[in-house]
Amino acid sequence: MEDARTEPERALERRIAAEGLIVDISKRFVRCSGEDIDREIDSALALAAEFASADRSYVFLSSKNGACVDNTHEWCAPGAERQKDNLQGLSTDDVPWWMDRLHRFESIAVPSVA
Repeated sequence: MEDARTEPERALERRIAAEGLIVDISKRFVRCSGEDIDREIDSALALAAEFASADRSYVFLSSKNGACVDNTHEWCAPGAERQKDNLQGLSTDDVPWWMDRLHRFESIAVPSVA
């Protein structure tokens, strides 16, 4: 039987699922102790990447002066090569489009790391 749902219905279902994921991740952070924060960040990256059908997901930390960023947490799908060690001390001047998006509180999606 063909899917009878309309595109707006599917979009609404996806949004509800995304909001549920945000609630779940938020509860995990509220409940975790300080020593478990890194594990919870890694778990949240995995959940978010799997929801988005992404091969990898990262968290970067900006330096105090904002001149560079370091990859502090990384999740990769099975078979995806880890890049955390290669993503340290990146000059923000080299990635101005990242910084523009981040300053607007937007996520960064890279369709191909090649």
